[in-house]
Parts: sequence; structure tokens; C-alpha cells
Amino acid sequence: MPKTPPITNDPSTERDEAEAGFVQLIQALTAVGLATEVRHGENESLLVFVKVASPDLFAKQVYRARLGDWLHGVRVSAPHNDIAQALKDEPVVEAERLRLIYLMITKPRNEGGAGVTPTNAKWKHVDSIFPLHSHSFNKEWIKKWSSTYTLEQTDIDNIRDKFGESVAFYFAFLRSYFRFLVIPSAFGFGAWLLLGQF
Repeated sequence: MPKTPPITNDPSTERDEAEAGFVQLIQALTAVGLATEVRHGENESLLVFVKVASPDLFAKQVYRARLGDWLHGVRVSAPHNDIAQALKDEPVVEAERLRLIYLMITKPRNEGGAGVTPTNAKWKHVDSIFPLHSHSFNKEWIKKWSSTYTLEQTDIDNIRDKFGESVAFYFAFLRSYFRFLVIPSAFGFGAWLLLGQF
């Protein structure tokens, strides 16, 4: 029968373990080409801000992801062989940039990522990974959408570029759903007016 080590609640051991995990986190992020900045958070927590350290490295990540998407049938055509030309033909939108940086952080090391996942026991001190929000953009976006009643294709494209394909598909579905409901709801309203007794 295997023995388990005794459980200790020694604060110095916990602190040493947290410091070692922090050093390991910074090394893993730096190894994949991300620059980090650390600031104090609430309740003795640390906030680790990351950004891409090299535009050339990120351009290679974009090209590799787009090539992989084409090989898996997600994209219709292969990206241009020249990386600079490929990025000029199709610039990186914010949703793609955030997705690729998230993948750089979370993909396993054997796939070129840092392997940082909050649910993994190795990274038990990493609470979550999320992008920062632009409050000015949020105010402008809410103001625009609170006065809009119909979505055009350019609106769906803007949603896709900012928040990704899954959110854009949701709004495209809602647009189609409400358009299809116009005729049945008009028929129902007319029936209610003309045949109120039923």
C-alpha cells in the first residue's frame, strides 16, 4: 500500500511552491515568444500581462495557423507563400490575434505552445486566462447596438472580426430567425385582429 506524504499547511512551503510556479510560468511564456509584465492584484495575487515580443514570430504563427486551417478544410485557399504578402492580402483581425495568442499560451509544448492551462495540476496557481477589455470600445459598441434594429452583413462581419466566428454565427442565426418569424407573426397578429373571438 503506497504511503501519501503528510499534509502540511506550512505557509512558507506554499509560498515557495507559488514562487517556483511563477518562475516556471514566466519561463514558459518567454520560451514561446511572449513578453510579460507583472503587477500586483487583489488578495496577494499577481496579474501577468502578455504580448507578442516579436512581430516576425507572430507573423509566422499566423501563417502556420492559416496553413493548418487550409489543410483541414476550414479555409478555401492556401495562404500566399510569402508571409508578408499573405498578411498584406488578408490582415490579422482582432479575433484572430486573440485566438492565436491564447493558443500560444495554452497549446501543449510539443505543438509549439507554452502548455499553460488553468485546470492542470501543474498550473494550479494560474486562476484564468482572459483578454483585456477596452471600455471606450464597449461604450461605443453598446451605443451603436442599442439604436440598431436590423443587422446588415457588414455588422455580422464586424462582429466576426472583433469577437470571432462563433459569436458572428449566433447573431447571423438570430437575424435569420427573426426574418423568418415576420410572416407567421404578421399572420398571427392579423388573425387576432380579425378573429378576436377565437
